[in-house]
Amino acid sequence: MRVTVVHWFPLEQFPPAQNLLRFLRDSEQVDACCLTTSNDRGYPDFFVDVCPIFRRNFPVIRMGRFKRLWLLLSFPI
Repeated sequence: MRVTVVHWFPLEQFPPAQNLLRFLRDSEQVDACCLTTSNDRGYPDFFVDVCPIFRRNFPVIRMGRFKRLWLLLSFPI
């Protein structure tokens, strides 16, 4: 079974999301990947051996209004 975990905030700040990815990694019947935003707080990067993690920039105030809106709307797609 293929599973995609979509997590809006950086994984480094949410241990329950990290635990979910570790659980899915250990399951032999699941092929998982994760879509999340970039780690902008300086935490050590989280990674899981078998589960690829794809990151996008997190929309912040210092970005232009339209770029921030684009990131917000295009993330779930």
